Amino acid sequence: MKLSQKLLGLAGLAMADYACCPYDDYGMPDPLCAAVLREKTPFEGSSRWMDNECKAWESNVDATYEGNAIGGCAPDNWGSCGFQRHFPWRDFATGEAEALSLNTFTQLDVHTAGAPNTNAYSVSGGVVDSTNYNLGGLPFLGGMCKLFVPVPAANIVQVQIAGVHKQGNNHAQYPAQVTASTGALTLAGTAYCFSVANVAEARDNTNNINNGNVAGEGQASGTANGRLDLFAGLNSLSRQAGVAFGVGYGSALTDQSDPGTDENGEVKAGNNFDVVAHFDDTFCEGRWTATDMQMTGDENSGGAVDYPINQASGFSHAHTDIMDKRHNEAGYGPLYTTSNTDYLQRTASVTYNSVAHAGVDLVRWPNSGAWAGFYSLVACVNAGQSPALGANVWADGTRNVAMSVSASDYRINEATDCTSKFANFRFNVRQVGSDVELCGPGQLPDGGTKRCTWNWNYDASANFGSSNANDAEGFFDRSEQMNIDSWTRKRRAALGRTAGANNVAAVLKKAILTFTFRDQDGTGLLAAAQTLTSDVGATLMTITPDTNSFKAKLTCVNTAAATAQRDNFPSCFTGDEIHFNLAYTPSSLTSHRAAVSPWFSSVASDFTSESV
Repeated sequence: MKLSQKLLGLAGLAMADYACCPYDDYGMPDPLCAAVLREKTPFEGSSRWMDNECKAWESNVDATYEGNAIGGCAPDNWGSCGFQRHFPWRDFATGEAEALSLNTFTQLDVHTAGAPNTNAYSVSGGVVDSTNYNLGGLPFLGGMCKLFVPVPAANIVQVQIAGVHKQGNNHAQYPAQVTASTGALTLAGTAYCFSVANVAEARDNTNNINNGNVAGEGQASGTANGRLDLFAGLNSLSRQAGVAFGVGYGSALTDQSDPGTDENGEVKAGNNFDVVAHFDDTFCEGRWTATDMQMTGDENSGGAVDYPINQASGFSHAHTDIMDKRHNEAGYGPLYTTSNTDYLQRTASVTYNSVAHAGVDLVRWPNSGAWAGFYSLVACVNAGQSPALGANVWADGTRNVAMSVSASDYRINEATDCTSKFANFRFNVRQVGSDVELCGPGQLPDGGTKRCTWNWNYDASANFGSSNANDAEGFFDRSEQMNIDSWTRKRRAALGRTAGANNVAAVLKKAILTFTFRDQDGTGLLAAAQTLTSDVGATLMTITPDTNSFKAKLTCVNTAAATAQRDNFPSCFTGDEIHFNLAYTPSSLTSHRAAVSPWFSSVASDFTSESV
């Protein structure tokens, strides 16, 4: 017998249900889109599995009803849709922009004035072109990037980008819109501003452990595994002097082509921004058309569809219909346009990878998450651009901190008393700026005024080199032995351990970090409902709550006043990142919007106000 096309579509739907590309009645994704935006699965098979992949999921009405008891003391939004997509750091291949509907993209406008999420949209400039921005990636270290998601902030549960940071003392989520030169001209949504502030995001170590949001092997070195012993061939004095890291704040992270042949990029196998987005039920459940899949003459054919498509439709497991959800929404650009109430039409004829793709009809998005994943984009400011573009995550000439934007609970397990601090927000902060630098293995600055990123407490205005008597870090200037006070000027004899020239007081400061935590609508959380802890320990960091903020003071123990400095070198925290955990009770136990937002929370830094 001949099976209907619709029934074949049911059988094949699982093939495309998680892709971010439109699919046809047989469940097959549009080959033009699927060749570029591949489905992210363990079985995808491409050697570039981190390169431009996307997985989407549908809102699950059953899960929404059953995740938590309706009316309990935890949010019921367990059925949200969303996507996970890897945005690669590289230029587009020929035809790739067209296949992603980006060939007509001209502008990203971000509304940054006023309170978050609440203002009407107004254009504030921000043209994205090859002079100012790289559309799709190629960030520089500490440079600002913008992620656009075509969903209003009020419908967004959470957006996470693995391994990246935001400006410390600013919120980083804004209403936005994109503009295309033809077709559907604008598409409203939300913009997220972030930065690559950790060079380890682009590398792994010699044990094949990947860092942050990047997959692949380390920087090319001409060896089989893409790495080289940084100290190979150096004599003992050169090893003591240290090896410079090679990539500093403001430096471009190099483009990378085919990982099978080109190992000159920042990482061997490619790097990416790993984005995960979750949307609420209102957005997910209100964007499809229910279609009866039973043919004429079948039982219950033509009757009302009894499958619950949203929470308001009444819930029952006793389904007597076969139902399909049809998504026919268009976005920016002319690639996918609405054809009728059920279908889209791909109008463009595009050549990609030397294959001509003619226009097709009768395709639709598998779910709302797929539509949002396809029309999301990343644009990163080019290296060397002016601060007027918001180019850096730090202010020029300063030493600031950047705050990570991941790892916040929003699906909260119900507590027995409905009052416990049962939600957690985990994050880190790190130093960034033009007067700090990343230090390589064993390396410290021999001159100038810059500090290593792991050095939080030494006074940034203290001198190095010949003025080492003013700075405890001068004792580490091993390549300038004549300037070390532990030896006589002619190096004929060592000074005694307690000689006065050895007794140098370190010039230290307190690094003071002030945190303010806000929910998904930008409303501050009361400190009384929060507990903030760090991995530094109480000896070197004290954390005190204020009305709606916390102050964390990072100190040193300097005991060198009476004895030899070398015997009593200050005890300080010397890590690049400080990790924190906020345990808190949301202001509302029935809404995910009361969860902490890493994009609205902030940290202000002060490295100068209190001397030790």
